[in-house]
Amino acid sequence: MAYEVDRRPGTWVREQTTRRERRIWIGLAVGFLVTGAFLALAIGRHVSIAVSAAFLAAVLLVRPYVEGYVDRHIRLRSGTQAEIAVGETLEQLRRDGWIVMHDIERPGEANLDHIVSGPNGVYLIETKARRYEDRHLGRVKGQATWLHDQLGVWVTPVICIRSRRGGPFRTKRVWVVPLGELLEWLKAQRNTPVAFERLARFADRL
Repeated sequence: MAYEVDRRPGTWVREQTTRRERRIWIGLAVGFLVTGAFLALAIGRHVSIAVSAAFLAAVLLVRPYVEGYVDRHIRLRSGTQAEIAVGETLEQLRRDGWIVMHDIERPGEANLDHIVSGPNGVYLIETKARRYEDRHLGRVKGQATWLHDQLGVWVTPVICIRSRRGGPFRTKRVWVVPLGELLEWLKAQRNTPVAFERLARFADRL
């Protein structure tokens, strides 16, 4: 299926967030029902001390998993907002003739947040809300290498951080660029562009 040119930034991660929210609400509803039923039985003195202890132990056992799931959901939601903000910023490049693509899916692999291609080269941009980790550097380099193999030109790996001060810097062959500096930094680069026909063929294969 070919890439949808009108695809909005953050589509994939927003869908994941919506699914998680639905699961959390269902889990809360089930938890309230089970707890309410247990309390009703306990008040009616139909529950033994052993059963009460077992119920409490089960709650304590499940709690870390629930907290971890909710914590991951909060991080995903923050990442969704960052990805949308970066994507909307990149959309401004279209006015200067750049090609901007969002949420490029790879079966069995993590999706690519953004690809931008213009007269200054091709850039693969991963978004983060506040910080990055070393594993993110390796992942974005791997994605850029894959895209290089598809397009036949150098692809610059970039991590764009929405909430960060300071200027762009390079670490382990990956550029880290604050959102406020992103457009100016991209326009200042001087890398080899890719032919439009080649990029179009790549988009058709997606």
